[in-house]
Amino acid sequence: MLKHKVNNGAVNSPELPQTGENNSQSQTMSFIGILLAMFGSLLGFLGIKKRRND
Repeated sequence: MLKHKVNNGAVNSPELPQTGENNSQSQTMSFIGILLAMFGSLLGFLGIKKRRND
């Protein structure tokens, strides 16, 4: 019988990789994007309401 050791690329290290550690800039940009989307939709709704009244 042949026994093969399978190496799946795992490294024997005591700590896990720190994914998503420095994401403060992406959080800030997404927050600004959400604010701009809300502001744009508010202006759109006010513009539609104003046109209906004229």
